[in-house]
Amino acid sequence: MFSELELEYDKFNGSVADLADRAADETMDSMTCETTNETEISSESILVVPKNRDPNAYPVRISSHFTASKRVPTPEEHQLDDLAKSKDDLATKVFKIGKEIAFLETIMPKMERSVELDKLEYAKGKLEEKREELQRQQYTLSIKINRLEKKIFGAQGSKADYWVRGVSS
Repeated sequence: MFSELELEYDKFNGSVADLADRAADETMDSMTCETTNETEISSESILVVPKNRDPNAYPVRISSHFTASKRVPTPEEHQLDDLAKSKDDLATKVFKIGKEIAFLETIMPKMERSVELDKLEYAKGKLEEKREELQRQQYTLSIKINRLEKKIFGAQGSKADYWVRGVSS
């Protein structure tokens, strides 16, 4: 039906030369250097920026005009951050040990009474002891953090307040 139409894309094979009106001429000047194969730029096309600075002037830095001071944390605040980080680490350990204990509990009911089951029960007991010890350490760290917050921010401070929900009867 459309066989008599000559479509443009039938002649295009993906080359840039297909889009040119005439063939490349060897007499045309090349835009690239023969030795480095880089594009040559004439001196007229280079942007010239006039230097209006005094070369003998002392360089002035902007930072010398503006001072931004960051508040340095006190040793107590630094200690508070360290305690909070330690508490978070302990919480992560307790969580991981809890996952291990839960995994052991899923394995143990499927097994018959054997030496392997005794070993798993012993390992589970050790993990529970370790978790209890870590929870005790976490509790003591929480007490230390609370006391330090009271010391830093005061008993009426915003970070050491206790919130009690009012109960009406």
